Amino acid sequence: MKNLHEDLNAVIEYGDEFKALYTSAMVGKTEVLVSKGSIILPLFVACSTDESVLDDKILPVIIPDEALKGTGYSNFEFAGLPLNAESHYSFWKYINALSQKAGNSRITVNVREMLAYIGKKNNDFNTYNNYFAKFLERIRHTRIRYTVRSVGYTVDSNLIGDFVDLGDGVYIINLGRYMIESLLKDKYTRKLRINKPKNIHAGTSYLLYSKLDVLIYGDFGEVSVDLLFTLLGIKNKNINYSHLSTAEAKRKRKADRDANFKPIKKAIANLHKIGFIATWENIVKGKNVVGYKFYLNRDFNVDLTDDLDFMDQRDDDDVFTFDQEPTVTVLPAPAVAANVEVIENPMAAFESMFAKIGRNPEAIEHERVMAERMRKDVQEKSVAGLTNAMAKKAQKK
Repeated sequence: MKNLHEDLNAVIEYGDEFKALYTSAMVGKTEVLVSKGSIILPLFVACSTDESVLDDKILPVIIPDEALKGTGYSNFEFAGLPLNAESHYSFWKYINALSQKAGNSRITVNVREMLAYIGKKNNDFNTYNNYFAKFLERIRHTRIRYTVRSVGYTVDSNLIGDFVDLGDGVYIINLGRYMIESLLKDKYTRKLRINKPKNIHAGTSYLLYSKLDVLIYGDFGEVSVDLLFTLLGIKNKNINYSHLSTAEAKRKRKADRDANFKPIKKAIANLHKIGFIATWENIVKGKNVVGYKFYLNRDFNVDLTDDLDFMDQRDDDDVFTFDQEPTVTVLPAPAVAANVEVIENPMAAFESMFAKIGRNPEAIEHERVMAERMRKDVQEKSVAGLTNAMAKKAQKK
C-alpha cells in the first residue's frame, strides 16, 4: 500500500551522485541540467502561445513505440493538461534550475526574481505572476511515464507535487522526484538556458532546436516527418473521416497533413537563418515528403543569438558550485491534509486523483487556510525583526 499524496510531497535530497553529475556538467547560474528524455518527449505543445486557449480536460496521451523509433525511448504515456512552449516552458526550466542549485525538491519561488532569468522586466510582474499561477495549476495535474531503453529503466512520476501560494508572487513548491530520477537514470543530459535566445522564435522553432540538438548525434542525421509531428505535438489526432466519401477523405487527409507542415517549415527556415541548421534535404517517398536530412552547425553558439543584457548581473562564465549559498531560501514544508486516500495503483487511479485535486472544496479551503497562516507568520516575523531593529537603534541614541 502506498500513500500517493505523501509520495508526491516527500522532500528529496538530491545526494552526492547528482552533485557529481551536476558539477561535471559545469552548469551556469542561468542554466538548467535536463535529461535527453525530458527534451525529446512532448511535454509542451509547440504551436501554443501565452495567448492560446489550452484544453482544460485531462486526457491520456500514448505514443506507440513505432513512433519513437530512433529516440532511445519507449512506452511513453502522458496524462495531464497541455502546457505551452512559451512562458510555461521557461517556468519549468527555472523551477528545476532552482531545485538543482538548492540540492533538494522543495523550493521557494519569487516571481519578481524569476523575471530576469526568463528575459522579462519588472513591469511584467502582474502578467507573469498570473501566468505562473495558472502554470502551477496545470502542471500539478501532469504525470509522465517512459522507458529509457539503454538501461531498461521506466521513469514514472508527476512533474510536481503540491504548492502553496504565499501571495505577492511568492510560492513554495515541491517538485517531487521526476527531475532527479530522469537525470540519474537517463545518463544522457544537456544544459539548457533558462531564457529563450532572442533570435530563435518561440514555440515550434525553439522546441525543434532543442529536440534536433539531441536527436542528431553528429553533424547530420535523418528524422521522419511523423516523428517530428509527434514530438512537437502538432499532429492532428483522432480525426474521423468516415462521414466523407473516399475521394473527399483523401483530399481532407492531404490538406490536414499539409497544414501540419507549415509550422515545421517556418521553424526550419528560422533555424537555418540563425545558422543552427546549415542545410537540409527532403526525404521523398512517391510524391510525399516523409522526412528530412538535417546538416547541423555544431559550432553554433546559442549565446551569440541572444540579448546579453537580459540580466543586470549576468556572467556566462560563472558556473554554480555547491559550496555557494543557494539563491533561494528553502522554507519548511507546508502541512498536508490528513486522511488522504491510500492508492494501490497510482497510474490506474490517476484520473480519480485529478478529480479531487483543485476541485474538492475541502482541499481548496485547506490550501487557503494554510497559505493565510504562512503569510501571517512571515508578516509577524518581519514586524518583529523591524521592531527589534528600531529598538536597538533607539538604545544607541
